[in-house]
Amino acid sequence: MSRVYFHVPYIKALETESGWNSNPAIENKYSVIRCHYVLNGPNQLSDPEKTGEVVDVLKNLKGLAQKKIHATEYEVTTMQVEEAVKESIKEEESVQEFVSSLSASLGSGEVGKLSSEIKDSLKTRLQETFKSSFKVQVSETFREKKTVTWEGVIDPEKLDEGETINLVKAYKRYSFDLYLLFIDYLFVEYKSSTLGVILKRSKLPAVVGNNHRNIIRFDSPLASLQFWGQLPDTLLPIDQSKYTLEVDDPLDISTEKLEKNKSFPVKFPPKPTLYDLSERAFPRKKKWGLW
Repeated sequence: MSRVYFHVPYIKALETESGWNSNPAIENKYSVIRCHYVLNGPNQLSDPEKTGEVVDVLKNLKGLAQKKIHATEYEVTTMQVEEAVKESIKEEESVQEFVSSLSASLGSGEVGKLSSEIKDSLKTRLQETFKSSFKVQVSETFREKKTVTWEGVIDPEKLDEGETINLVKAYKRYSFDLYLLFIDYLFVEYKSSTLGVILKRSKLPAVVGNNHRNIIRFDSPLASLQFWGQLPDTLLPIDQSKYTLEVDDPLDISTEKLEKNKSFPVKFPPKPTLYDLSERAFPRKKKWGLW
């Protein structure tokens, strides 16, 4: 099990002015809210293994008991779940609504302040809507050829002549748990100087000593993303008459409710900070209508 930390928007997008939000009605003012996540997993679940597609068959031949050694080549497909989640969450509507509501709350009062009531309300609303709206589509997989040697004794007294044994892929249920750890945000604004021609940049909330007041921690469980993982060195021998296909779409990922609260170690402030990134995106001074 591992942890994948990531944030949206990405660093590259925030290195230019186009990656920041602006209000057409308010000139020379920009803002961004960056959401920081952790994807914890994969975790193997307690569900029993399930059967997948048939990759080979063995038949009983007439005669004496036989010791059969049979080599089967098959393909193991591993989903790139982490990358799929990162791509999906960039377009997730419930997160966009959360960020929009959070931005309005931060901009409506003293910068750097968010009441516990508003924070809890936003957190609850995101948790309630995320599960029903979030969908992950896997576009990348890793495929690997495997060869397994199957060895067994075929007893003609127990198997009818011509009876078929299927060798099938085996799957276990796994999950990745997704959490919103914290957000950081920043407002960048240009204001006119005494001459009225040169605009000077300001950043809010300002850093006071080592205190970065633009960080709000949530530690909010969002969803358990459950999927079928193929067991890489396993083929199940099953009587053909008893075989059923139990995993018909191995690339399907379901979004389940996650109620397990968990705190993860995080270093503050996150590097690079939004203050650092704003230095790359916005010059300290500019003239009216010009960079």
